[in-house]
Amino acid sequence: MKDRAANFFNRKSNLILGVLVLFLLGSHITSLAQESKPKAQTNIPALIRKLKDKDENVVEKAHQTLLKLRPQVIPVAVEMLKNEKQCIDRITAAEVLIELDPKNQALTPALIEIAKGRTVSSSEEELLCRRSAAFALGLTPDGIRALVELLNDKDLFVRRSAIFAFDDLTEAANYPEGSLQTMKDAIPVIVKASKDKDEVLSEMADEVLGQIIRGGNKELSDTAKQAMGQRQ
Repeated sequence: MKDRAANFFNRKSNLILGVLVLFLLGSHITSLAQESKPKAQTNIPALIRKLKDKDENVVEKAHQTLLKLRPQVIPVAVEMLKNEKQCIDRITAAEVLIELDPKNQALTPALIEIAKGRTVSSSEEELLCRRSAAFALGLTPDGIRALVELLNDKDLFVRRSAIFAFDDLTEAANYPEGSLQTMKDAIPVIVKASKDKDEVLSEMADEVLGQIIRGGNKELSDTAKQAMGQRQ
């Protein structure tokens, strides 16, 4: 009788121990799974805003986290680009999209809206931010096409923003992939800008054409030389 009781006790103890081991193992696996997945409650807008932090470590940490959360970040960045009140937040969201989803259809229209959105009450800080929208347009082929249109805008501020963006783009000569034909199409419009009555615009256009000619792309260089030869 004692032996039967002892065997029963041993079997019950082993069963309890086995259940306990399975429970602990399951908890550990769940914990590891949770650690490997980004937290659902991550504040993506806050991370995007941190990209403008003065602390480089904060910026880098936010950047790496956004890269890991890419599928979740893109729709949030689009929403910020369209609806944020602060210009700088919209531009930061645009920069995120340019890195993660450069062909996103929301990018170019929103950046055009920002670039052209100045008012008589716009502060200097806001004007600089709106000008940065033109620079962001220079980072995609669709954006470069938009810059060409902005060079013909009736607002001198917008035209200057566009030529400053072309200056930045051609100085580095690091053109976005697939933008060669777009740049060729832009050259005649830049030549036209070089004859503008505004001295700043015309001089900057001349500088842009010179940078294209001196740049490493022979096809663009030849196109610019030919266009400048016909401008007389």
